Order: sequence, then C-alpha cells, then structure tokens
Amino acid sequence: MFKNTMSSIASNAMILTSATAHPTNPAKMFGTTLSSVASVTVHPEPIVQFNIQIPSATSSSMHELKYMALHVLKPNLDSVELARSFSRGARHESPFERIPSIKWEMLSNKDFDIPILHDVSDHILICEKYKVFEVYNHEIWTCKIVDILTTEKPSGGLLYYKRKFHTVGKEFIESK
Repeated sequence: MFKNTMSSIASNAMILTSATAHPTNPAKMFGTTLSSVASVTVHPEPIVQFNIQIPSATSSSMHELKYMALHVLKPNLDSVELARSFSRGARHESPFERIPSIKWEMLSNKDFDIPILHDVSDHILICEKYKVFEVYNHEIWTCKIVDILTTEKPSGGLLYYKRKFHTVGKEFIESK
C-alpha cells in the first residue's frame, strides 16, 4: 500500500552520474536514476537532497570522489531509455557500458571528472557531497550545488508517476 501511494505522487526522474577516477573506462563509471531529488536550502548556499539504496557502486564512488552531476532530463524517449538503463544499477555492468558513448562526455577540472549527459538534459546540477545519513538500507545525501549547466529552452523535465514516465501537462488557469 505504501509503494502504491508513493507511486501516485509525480516526481522528476533524474539521472545522477558520479565523478570517476577512470575517465576513459566506462566500466569504472557509475550512476543511477533518481526520483527523490528535492531542494533543501537556497541560502546561504543551494543544497539538494536525494536518497540511494545501499549497497551501491554509485554511492561508494560518491563517498570516495565527493562530486556528482544531477541531470534534469528532457521529456523524450531517449531520456526514458537512459533512465531505465541507469535504474538497473551496476550489478553486472556499468550503465555507461550499456549506452553509446556519443550520449555522454566528460566534464573535467582540477577536482573531478564527471560523465555528463548533455543531449538528454535540460539542466545539470554539478554537486559536491555535504552530509550523508544512513537510514536502514538507504543513504540520504545532501549536496552543495557548485555549478549549473542549462539549455536555452527548459521543458519541465521528465516525470515519473505510477511507475511510468510522463511530461508536464496543461497549466491550470487560476481566477484572480
């Protein structure tokens, strides 16, 4: 009953990609699909939160390397395909081994190398680990936003509702 109730709440489907110590080896790159991202603070600095089930290769990578990218996905079939692929985890292979390399590129600076999914993203939040809390078989992550990459025409993102993907619908016209 709890899962059914929670699935009836629409949320943004996003892909998280973790920084990597092996920027030329897709087998050593990790990421996951999230539907639990929320803003925590704006001031004195923007912080977001999300949760990840553990054990997780993505979580281990984030603990070690401290940086990640949160991709706000465009509502299209390429995004749906990637979200499904990243939701399978890395038990047998990294999600980057399952997707064509033309769909991602490396964002690099002195602190990190993070695989970025430009083609399917409206916005990409570059994040740094802040605090992590373990709750049963999940970790709740809070992360500082250190940069935002964005497209010129945001689309409202890809929504997850009733275990299927959706787009933003019509706007309600409110009387004043």
